[in-house]
Amino acid sequence: MWDSKRIEGAHSTGIAYAGQPLRSSQICHWKVAIWDRSDRQAWSAAARWEMGLVAAADWEGKWLAVEDEVERNDRLAGAQWVDAPASGATDARSFRLPFSSGEGEATLFVMADGVMSDLKIDGSPLALPVRDPAAFGGAPALKVALKLAAGNHAITLRVAPAPGYFVKPIVALAAQLRQVGPGGVTERITQGWEVGTGKEGMWARADVAAEQPHFPWPPTPARLLCRTFMHEGKHDKARLHVAALGGYRIWLNGKRVNKDELQAEPSDYSNSIPCRTYDVSHLVLEGQNSLGVMAGDGFYASYQAPDGRYSYGAAPRRLKLCLDITQANGEIVRVGSDDDWRHAPAPVQMSEIYAGEDQGLRLWPRDWHRPRFVPANWAPVLEAPDPGAGIVAACCEPIRVICTLEPITVRKMGVARHIVDFGQIFAGRVRLRVHGREGQEIRVRHAELLTAQGELDRRNLRAARAADHYWLRGDGREEVLEPVFTYQGFRYAEIEGVPDLDANMISALVLSTALEETGTFSIDQPELQKLWLNTLWSQRSNFMGIPTDCPQRDERLGWTGDAQLFWDTASFMMDTGAFTRSFTRILRNAQNSRGAYPLWPPGSGRSNWGMARRHRDGRTQGSCCPMSLSFIAATGRSSTRIGQP
Repeated sequence: MWDSKRIEGAHSTGIAYAGQPLRSSQICHWKVAIWDRSDRQAWSAAARWEMGLVAAADWEGKWLAVEDEVERNDRLAGAQWVDAPASGATDARSFRLPFSSGEGEATLFVMADGVMSDLKIDGSPLALPVRDPAAFGGAPALKVALKLAAGNHAITLRVAPAPGYFVKPIVALAAQLRQVGPGGVTERITQGWEVGTGKEGMWARADVAAEQPHFPWPPTPARLLCRTFMHEGKHDKARLHVAALGGYRIWLNGKRVNKDELQAEPSDYSNSIPCRTYDVSHLVLEGQNSLGVMAGDGFYASYQAPDGRYSYGAAPRRLKLCLDITQANGEIVRVGSDDDWRHAPAPVQMSEIYAGEDQGLRLWPRDWHRPRFVPANWAPVLEAPDPGAGIVAACCEPIRVICTLEPITVRKMGVARHIVDFGQIFAGRVRLRVHGREGQEIRVRHAELLTAQGELDRRNLRAARAADHYWLRGDGREEVLEPVFTYQGFRYAEIEGVPDLDANMISALVLSTALEETGTFSIDQPELQKLWLNTLWSQRSNFMGIPTDCPQRDERLGWTGDAQLFWDTASFMMDTGAFTRSFTRILRNAQNSRGAYPLWPPGSGRSNWGMARRHRDGRTQGSCCPMSLSFIAATGRSSTRIGQP
C-alpha cells in the first residue's frame, strides 16, 4: 500500500499516510522504522487498522424515522409562524385562533418567540408551566390537552417581547391544533390566527412571518425498533455501523453491542453526522438473529439553551445502520435499515438532557431484542427524509462510564425520602436497585449543594429539571433504575418513593469522553493537591463529546472561550489528540462564509496551538490555519467598521 521511505526531520509521529487509495472495510497492516543520530535502525512490531465506510454508496438501507404515525402526521402538517409588531419593550400583543370542532379530545401545540401568557380556551384559562425567570433561553413548545364540545371556539393568548440585551421589535408564534372536526374526522389546524388591533374587540388577520423556521416539537416517547435476520454458515468478522440524529442504544441477540453512552454525541449535524462502528463478531449466531434498538431524543432533539428543541435541525429523530458480516469465503452479507424493521413505544416516555428522564418500566416487552421474538402488534418503521449531511466517522473516543462512586452517607429525611451524598461533584447518573409494587413511583433529583437545613439546593440549576422519574413494573424481580439518554452534574441525590434505602442499593456512574489520563500532579500541600484534583474532575465532567462549560444547569454548551483557556491544561492531564481533531472539525463546519463563528461551537484558535505543542499534530493545526486566518480577517473588518484599531 505504501512505503514512506526514510523521512528526515524531528517529527517521529503524525506522519500522514500517502499511499494507495483506501477502500471501505479494508484491513491494513503496517510497521515503522526509526533511526537515531548514529544511524542505527529499529523496527516496530507489526500493527493493523481497519477502514470504516468511506463512501455514501457503502451504506445499505435508508434513514428510519423514530416516530409513530400520529407524530408523523403532526410533523407533516407543520405549524405556520405568524408575527406582529411589538407594542413596546414590555407590552404584550393579543392573538386569537377562532375555529369549529366536533365533540371530542384535542391537542394544542404552541410555541412563542417571546413570553407567552394568558392562554385561554373560550375565555377559560389554561395552565402554563412555571418557567424560571433566570432560564438561559425561552420556554419550549407547549403541548396542551383539550376537551371540546361541538361548536365554535376560540383560543386566545398574549405574547410579549423576551427581555434581555436584544429586545426584538416583533413577537411571533406558531401552533397546531389537532382535533376532531365537525365531520368526525381528525384534522390539524395550522392557520387562521388573528392579532388584536388595539381597539376593543377588533381583530385582524396576523401576518405570516417572512422566515419559517422548523417547529420545535415537545418531547415524545422513545421508540423500540427490532429486526430479525437469518445467518447461515461461519463468519470471519461482523461490523455494525450506526449513524443517528438522536440518542440510541443497541442490542444484538439480547446483548448490548457496546459500552458507549449518550450516543450520538453532540455534533454540527447539519454539516456532518457522526458514525460509530462496533465489532459484533462474537454476537452473530448461526441461524436466526435479532437486532434491537432503543432510540430517543439524545442531544439532537433535546432542548438546548437558548435555541430550544431541535436546535441542530428539524424533526424527526432518525437512525441509519448497516451490519456487515464477512463470511469465511470473503463474501459480505449486509443487514441494513430497511422495510423489515418494526417499532413500538419504549418505556422511556420522556428524556431530555436538562430535564432528565421518565420511565414506565411496565412497558418493557419481554425478550423484545432476542431471537424468536415475534413483534405481532408492532408497526412497520416509517422512512425518514434524508438529512442531507454526510455521514462521517466519529474521530474521538466515545462517552463511557469511566468509574463508579459508592455513597458516603444515606440520610433518611421522611417516610420514603432519602438524601445520598456521593462525596464528589461529577457528571453522570444514579443507578438504583429496588423491589416494589406495580406502578410504584420513584423520583431521583440531583444537586451540587445542600441548604443549611440539609435539603437539596437547586437554585443554580435555573430551568433544568434534573430529575428522573420511574414507575415500577412490580413483578417481584429486582428492577434496575437508570436513565439512558441523559446525564446530570451533581454530588447529592434525593431518592423519593423508597421506604428503606440501603447504601448497597445505590451507586453513581461517572460519565465522560473516555480519554486516557496521561498526566498527574502530586504535592504535599493539601490545598494545592485538592485544587489540581478539582481541575481533573472538572475536565472529566465537562469533556462530554464536546468541551462544555458546566454539566448541571440549562446550558452545557461548548463555549469557545472556556475551551481556549483550558486546553493546554487539559492536554497535560489527558490525551486530547483525537478529541481536539473532533472539535476543530465541528468548528470548521460552524464557521460562516465571512469567517465568523457562533458563540459556542467547540474548539478555538488557541486550542489548536495547545494541541500542536502537546501532540505534534501538524495536520490538525494545518487544517485549522485557513479558518483561523479567515476569522482574523473578519475581526479586522468588523473592528474597522466600528472605529476601533
